[in-house]
Amino acid sequence: MDADLDLATAHRRFAVDLNNLAWTLLERGVADDDGAHALIDAAHASAHHWSIAGGALHALRAATLVTTVYAHLEWSATALRHADRTERLLRAAADDATPFDRAVALAAISRGYELGGRGEDAARTWLEAREHAAGADADERTVLAQLYGLDPG
Repeated sequence: MDADLDLATAHRRFAVDLNNLAWTLLERGVADDDGAHALIDAAHASAHHWSIAGGALHALRAATLVTTVYAHLEWSATALRHADRTERLLRAAADDATPFDRAVALAAISRGYELGGRGEDAARTWLEAREHAAGADADERTVLAQLYGLDPG
């Protein structure tokens, strides 16, 4: 590691780089168990570094990523557990979250609830995600549609 790089900066750099890696792997798709574990490792490692280098909004974004990963892999019990956590973090960070942050988190939460058999919670959070997606800009709405199939209607 660079001698001029302090620990706080290192945590932030790792958080950002691992976050970007995880989203890239999600976009590419997972072909096998090794790819699934690389995706899981990147998401959790990013979340760990954000837990040190970030605040409530970073914790929300990291939890959203982790929930998205498990939902994408269709690991229902784990997706459900992380969806609950993400919803708690969303409520805690609500004042700092952008419409896009809220829409992404709620779309991930909805998918986790759906996989976990909580249909009413899935429907509720999906409707909330659509409401917040309407406040996102055009590029953000494109991301929401690509990653979650979310159209603000």
